Amino acid sequence: GLTATSSSLQLYGLSIVSGIGLAFLMAAYYGMFSHHIDRKLQSYEWSLYSVGGLTVSAALGGLAGGVLADIYGLRAILYGAAALNVLAIVVLALLPLHHSFKGSRKVV
Repeated sequence: GLTATSSSLQLYGLSIVSGIGLAFLMAAYYGMFSHHIDRKLQSYEWSLYSVGGLTVSAALGGLAGGVLADIYGLRAILYGAAALNVLAIVVLALLPLHHSFKGSRKVV
């Protein structure tokens, strides 16, 4: 998407679509995370997600992306990120499901 934009208006449109998709993703993720969290370690697990999953990883990812974009160019980084996303989708699609979602788990 970003490699095909030729105006700032297209970039804004892609950002809007990306934001809507991220809103759906985060709602589903928070629902699954809170459903499977260990109730006795609830604060600890939420803090691990908050620090490791949202802040530190975003900072390190931004740093690494900026350095790599400086070395290889932005277009190469965007295509590389797209390839990694496709690979992640394939890996997730091939993983067997170990959980049944028919019933809900009891809260301890």
